[in-house]
Amino acid sequence: MSDPVWILFLTFQRTTFAVRTIEALKEHLFYENLHWHICDDGSKITDDGTERNHIQVLAKAIGGDVTWHDMETPWGQFNLGGNLNRGIEIAQEHGCNQYFIVEDDTVLLGDLDLSPYVGVLKENPQVGFIRFILLVCGMAGLVTGYRASGRVVPFLRLIRKWCMENPWHRDSYIHAFQPALVHRRFYDAYGYYPEHKPPGDTETGMCTQYNSSSLGEDGPQILWPMDVWPKNVQWFHFKARATPYKTLTGSDGKDGIDGWNRID
Repeated sequence: MSDPVWILFLTFQRTTFAVRTIEALKEHLFYENLHWHICDDGSKITDDGTERNHIQVLAKAIGGDVTWHDMETPWGQFNLGGNLNRGIEIAQEHGCNQYFIVEDDTVLLGDLDLSPYVGVLKENPQVGFIRFILLVCGMAGLVTGYRASGRVVPFLRLIRKWCMENPWHRDSYIHAFQPALVHRRFYDAYGYYPEHKPPGDTETGMCTQYNSSSLGEDGPQILWPMDVWPKNVQWFHFKARATPYKTLTGSDGKDGIDGWNRID
Protein backbone atom coordinates (compact mmCIF):
# COMPACT_ATOMS: atom_id res chain seq x y z
CA MET A 1 0.00 0.00 0.00
CA SER A 2 1.26 3.47 -0.87
CA ASP A 3 1.85 6.15 1.75
CA PRO A 4 -1.42 7.61 3.06
CA VAL A 5 -2.68 11.06 2.09
CA TRP A 6 -5.33 12.79 4.17
CA ILE A 7 -7.74 15.12 2.41
CA LEU A 8 -8.17 18.00 4.85
CA PHE A 9 -11.50 19.45 3.78
CA LEU A 10 -11.87 22.96 5.22
CA THR A 11 -15.43 24.12 5.67
CA PHE A 12 -17.70 26.63 7.34
CA GLN A 13 -21.38 26.23 6.40
CA ARG A 14 -21.87 26.89 2.63
CA THR A 15 -23.36 23.40 2.67
CA THR A 16 -24.55 23.26 -0.94
CA PHE A 17 -21.21 24.53 -2.22
CA ALA A 18 -19.36 22.06 0.00
CA VAL A 19 -21.33 19.08 -1.31
CA ARG A 20 -20.67 20.17 -4.89
CA THR A 21 -16.94 20.39 -4.13
CA ILE A 22 -16.97 16.92 -2.52
CA GLU A 23 -18.77 15.36 -5.48
CA ALA A 24 -16.20 16.80 -7.90
CA LEU A 25 -13.27 15.54 -5.84
CA LYS A 26 -14.79 12.06 -5.59
CA GLU A 27 -15.20 11.99 -9.36
CA HIS A 28 -11.85 13.40 -10.42
CA LEU A 29 -9.23 13.00 -7.66
CA PHE A 30 -7.34 9.68 -7.70
CA TYR A 31 -4.97 8.04 -5.25
CA GLU A 32 -5.13 4.55 -3.79
CA ASN A 33 -4.68 5.50 -0.13
CA LEU A 34 -6.84 8.56 0.54
CA HIS A 35 -8.59 9.37 3.80
CA TRP A 36 -11.14 12.17 4.17
CA HIS A 37 -11.09 14.40 7.25
CA ILE A 38 -13.59 17.26 7.60
CA CYS A 39 -12.15 20.35 9.29
CA ASP A 40 -15.18 22.37 10.38
CA ASP A 41 -14.75 25.90 11.74
CA GLY A 42 -17.85 25.84 13.95
CA SER A 43 -20.70 25.48 11.41
CA LYS A 44 -23.05 23.46 13.63
CA ILE A 45 -26.08 23.57 11.29
CA THR A 46 -26.45 23.85 7.54
CA ASP A 47 -27.12 27.21 5.88
CA ASP A 48 -29.75 25.87 3.47
CA GLY A 49 -32.72 26.38 5.79
CA THR A 50 -33.03 22.71 6.76
CA GLU A 51 -31.09 23.09 10.03
CA ARG A 52 -29.38 19.72 9.60
CA ASN A 53 -25.98 18.96 11.10
CA HIS A 54 -23.47 20.38 8.60
CA ILE A 55 -20.75 17.81 9.30
CA GLN A 56 -23.16 14.89 9.02
CA VAL A 57 -24.40 16.12 5.64
CA LEU A 58 -20.83 16.33 4.33
CA ALA A 59 -19.86 12.96 5.83
CA LYS A 60 -22.82 11.34 4.07
CA ALA A 61 -21.79 12.96 0.77
CA ILE A 62 -18.26 11.61 1.20
CA GLY A 63 -19.37 8.14 2.28
CA GLY A 64 -17.18 5.36 3.65
CA ASP A 65 -14.54 5.96 6.29
CA VAL A 66 -14.47 9.65 7.16
CA THR A 67 -13.34 11.50 10.27
CA TRP A 68 -13.91 15.08 11.39
CA HIS A 69 -13.40 17.70 14.04
CA ASP A 70 -15.54 20.71 14.91
CA MET A 71 -13.94 23.93 16.15
CA GLU A 72 -15.64 26.00 18.86
CA THR A 73 -15.15 29.24 16.93
CA PRO A 74 -17.50 32.02 18.13
CA TRP A 75 -20.08 33.12 15.59
CA GLY A 76 -18.90 36.05 13.52
CA GLN A 77 -15.24 35.15 13.90
CA PHE A 78 -12.83 33.04 11.86
CA ASN A 79 -10.13 30.58 12.86
CA LEU A 80 -9.10 29.04 9.57
CA GLY A 81 -5.51 28.67 10.76
CA GLY A 82 -6.48 26.90 13.95
CA ASN A 83 -8.93 24.71 12.04
CA LEU A 84 -6.29 23.62 9.54
CA ASN A 85 -3.63 23.16 12.22
CA ARG A 86 -6.00 20.89 14.13
CA GLY A 87 -6.61 18.78 11.03
CA ILE A 88 -2.86 18.42 10.42
CA GLU A 89 -2.35 17.49 14.07
CA ILE A 90 -5.00 14.76 13.90
CA ALA A 91 -3.51 13.38 10.67
CA GLN A 92 -0.09 13.24 12.31
CA GLU A 93 -1.54 11.45 15.32
CA HIS A 94 -2.71 8.77 12.87
CA GLY A 95 0.73 8.46 11.28
CA CYS A 96 0.02 10.53 8.16
CA ASN A 97 2.59 13.10 7.02
CA GLN A 98 1.05 14.16 3.68
CA TYR A 99 -2.03 16.30 3.32
CA PHE A 100 -4.18 17.38 0.40
CA ILE A 101 -5.68 20.70 1.50
CA VAL A 102 -8.83 22.06 -0.12
CA GLU A 103 -11.62 24.42 0.91
CA ASP A 104 -15.34 23.89 0.46
CA ASP A 105 -15.66 26.25 -2.53
CA THR A 106 -12.98 25.09 -4.99
CA VAL A 107 -14.16 22.54 -7.55
CA LEU A 108 -11.92 20.16 -9.48
CA LEU A 109 -12.88 19.69 -13.14
CA GLY A 110 -10.76 17.08 -14.88
CA ASP A 111 -8.97 14.00 -13.56
CA LEU A 112 -6.03 14.50 -11.23
CA ASP A 113 -3.87 11.55 -10.12
CA LEU A 114 -1.88 12.44 -7.01
CA SER A 115 0.48 9.45 -7.34
CA PRO A 116 3.36 11.17 -9.18
CA TYR A 117 3.24 14.16 -6.84
CA VAL A 118 3.24 11.95 -3.74
CA GLY A 119 6.22 10.21 -5.31
CA VAL A 120 8.04 13.52 -5.73
CA LEU A 121 7.50 14.34 -2.04
CA LYS A 122 8.66 10.89 -1.01
CA GLU A 123 11.79 10.73 -3.18
CA ASN A 124 12.88 14.37 -2.93
CA PRO A 125 13.26 15.56 0.68
CA GLN A 126 14.08 19.08 -0.51
CA VAL A 127 10.45 19.46 -1.67
CA GLY A 128 7.74 20.31 0.85
CA PHE A 129 4.77 21.89 -0.90
CA ILE A 130 3.09 21.35 -4.28
CA ARG A 131 0.47 24.01 -5.03
CA PHE A 132 -2.20 23.41 -7.64
CA ILE A 133 -3.86 26.81 -7.46
CA LEU A 134 -3.24 29.44 -10.13
CA LEU A 135 -0.06 31.48 -10.45
CA VAL A 136 -0.24 35.24 -10.82
CA CYS A 137 0.78 36.40 -14.30
CA GLY A 138 4.47 37.28 -14.28
CA MET A 139 5.26 35.12 -11.25
CA ALA A 140 8.83 33.92 -11.76
CA GLY A 141 10.33 30.53 -11.11
CA LEU A 142 12.89 27.99 -12.22
CA VAL A 143 11.73 25.32 -14.68
CA THR A 144 12.98 22.03 -13.35
CA GLY A 145 12.11 18.37 -12.95
CA TYR A 146 11.99 15.93 -10.07
CA ARG A 147 12.27 12.17 -10.44
CA ALA A 148 9.62 9.90 -8.99
CA SER A 149 8.87 6.23 -9.77
CA GLY A 150 11.24 6.18 -12.71
CA ARG A 151 9.88 9.28 -14.46
CA VAL A 152 10.67 12.97 -14.33
CA VAL A 153 7.79 15.27 -13.36
CA PRO A 154 8.20 18.88 -14.63
CA PHE A 155 7.65 21.77 -12.24
CA LEU A 156 8.08 25.48 -11.85
CA ARG A 157 10.09 25.92 -8.67
CA LEU A 158 8.99 29.18 -7.07
CA ILE A 159 11.97 31.17 -5.80
CA ARG A 160 11.46 33.93 -3.24
CA LYS A 161 13.73 36.58 -4.67
CA TRP A 162 12.49 36.05 -8.23
CA CYS A 163 8.83 36.09 -7.22
CA MET A 164 9.10 39.13 -4.97
CA GLU A 165 11.43 41.24 -7.11
CA ASN A 166 10.72 40.36 -10.73
CA PRO A 167 10.10 43.45 -12.94
CA TRP A 168 6.66 42.35 -14.17
CA HIS A 169 4.84 41.49 -10.99
CA ARG A 170 6.06 41.70 -7.42
CA ASP A 171 4.26 39.07 -5.38
CA SER A 172 5.09 37.70 -1.96
CA TYR A 173 2.12 35.33 -2.26
CA ILE A 174 4.31 32.33 -2.99
CA HIS A 175 2.39 30.10 -0.61
CA ALA A 176 -1.30 29.43 -1.35
CA PHE A 177 -2.75 26.81 0.95
CA GLN A 178 -5.42 25.32 -1.25
CA PRO A 179 -5.62 23.22 -3.24
CA ALA A 180 -2.18 21.88 -2.37
CA LEU A 181 -0.35 18.68 -1.52
CA VAL A 182 1.89 19.29 1.48
CA HIS A 183 4.43 17.23 3.41
CA ARG A 184 4.89 17.59 7.16
CA ARG A 185 8.47 18.74 6.60
CA PHE A 186 7.16 22.05 5.25
CA TYR A 187 5.49 22.90 8.56
CA ASP A 188 8.39 21.54 10.61
CA ALA A 189 10.60 24.03 8.76
CA TYR A 190 8.38 27.13 8.58
CA GLY A 191 5.83 26.71 11.36
CA TYR A 192 2.07 26.23 11.29
CA TYR A 193 -0.72 28.63 10.36
CA PRO A 194 -1.47 31.83 12.29
CA GLU A 195 -4.65 31.37 14.29
CA HIS A 196 -7.73 33.49 15.03
CA LYS A 197 -7.41 35.55 11.86
CA PRO A 198 -9.60 36.01 8.74
CA PRO A 199 -8.82 33.60 5.88
CA GLY A 200 -6.75 36.07 3.83
CA ASP A 201 -4.65 37.11 6.82
CA THR A 202 -4.08 33.46 7.66
CA GLU A 203 -2.61 32.79 4.24
CA THR A 204 -0.52 35.95 4.02
CA GLY A 205 0.72 35.30 7.55
CA MET A 206 2.01 31.92 6.45
CA CYS A 207 3.61 33.57 3.42
CA THR A 208 5.48 35.91 5.77
CA GLN A 209 6.74 32.98 7.84
CA TYR A 210 7.96 31.26 4.69
CA ASN A 211 9.45 34.31 3.00
CA SER A 212 11.31 35.47 6.10
CA SER A 213 12.73 32.08 7.06
CA SER A 214 16.48 31.98 7.61
CA LEU A 215 16.50 28.69 5.67
CA GLY A 216 16.04 30.61 2.42
CA GLU A 217 16.20 28.44 -0.68
CA ASP A 218 17.81 25.63 1.34
CA GLY A 219 14.51 24.87 3.06
CA PRO A 220 11.68 22.69 1.70
CA GLN A 221 10.69 24.09 -1.69
CA ILE A 222 7.34 25.13 -3.15
CA LEU A 223 6.60 23.69 -6.60
CA TRP A 224 3.92 24.26 -9.21
CA PRO A 225 3.28 21.28 -11.56
CA MET A 226 3.73 22.15 -15.22
CA ASP A 227 2.23 18.87 -16.46
CA VAL A 228 -1.25 19.52 -15.05
CA TRP A 229 -2.64 22.31 -17.21
CA PRO A 230 -2.02 20.73 -20.63
CA LYS A 231 -4.19 17.86 -19.44
CA ASN A 232 -7.04 20.32 -18.80
CA VAL A 233 -7.05 19.72 -15.07
CA GLN A 234 -8.69 22.94 -13.93
CA TRP A 235 -10.02 24.35 -10.71
CA PHE A 236 -13.07 26.55 -10.41
CA HIS A 237 -13.75 28.80 -7.47
CA PHE A 238 -17.23 29.93 -6.49
CA LYS A 239 -17.44 33.62 -7.33
CA ALA A 240 -19.32 34.76 -4.23
CA ARG A 241 -19.31 33.67 -0.65
CA ALA A 242 -22.65 32.26 0.37
CA THR A 243 -24.15 33.41 3.62
CA PRO A 244 -22.95 33.69 6.33
CA TYR A 245 -19.63 34.61 4.66
CA LYS A 246 -21.39 37.32 2.68
CA THR A 247 -22.97 38.73 5.82
CA LEU A 248 -19.72 38.71 7.72
CA THR A 249 -17.51 40.11 4.96
CA GLY A 250 -19.93 42.56 3.36
CA SER A 251 -19.47 41.01 -0.08
CA ASP A 252 -21.93 42.31 -2.66
CA GLY A 253 -21.29 39.39 -5.03
CA LYS A 254 -24.11 37.23 -6.35
CA ASP A 255 -24.89 34.21 -4.22
CA GLY A 256 -25.49 30.93 -5.94
CA ILE A 257 -23.80 27.95 -7.51
CA ASP A 258 -24.00 29.35 -11.03
CA GLY A 259 -21.41 32.07 -10.37
CA TRP A 260 -17.89 30.87 -11.16
CA ASN A 261 -14.50 32.48 -11.18
CA ARG A 262 -12.32 30.43 -13.48
CA ILE A 263 -8.81 29.65 -12.26
CA ASP A 264 -6.50 28.92 -15.17
